[in-house]
Amino acid sequence: MENARLYTLTDQELAARVEELSVMQRIDRELNASLEMDRAMRITLEWALRQSEAEAGLIGMLEEGKLRVMAQEGYEDLIGAAAADQPMLLSLPAMEEAVATACPRGTG
Repeated sequence: MENARLYTLTDQELAARVEELSVMQRIDRELNASLEMDRAMRITLEWALRQSEAEAGLIGMLEEGKLRVMAQEGYEDLIGAAAADQPMLLSLPAMEEAVATACPRGTG
């Protein structure tokens, strides 16, 4: 009985990794179709939101300890249009943790 349970867990984990690789392959194909940085960031964010089933997210580049937002979804009220021109301080705990650990993190 225990072996069957472990086999099922292993099978589920393998299926999740295969799906993750499939998504990364699709992102790679779309990104290779365009060398435009803004488009690449939007595509990457769209796929990340879809894969994580998140309602909001942002993607950017670190510049001297600040985040330059390259694409965002769902943070219009917090970030505003000026974010594209000015790097943001990493003032949110989730942002600080994501940068420190190099792992994305949800806030809810």
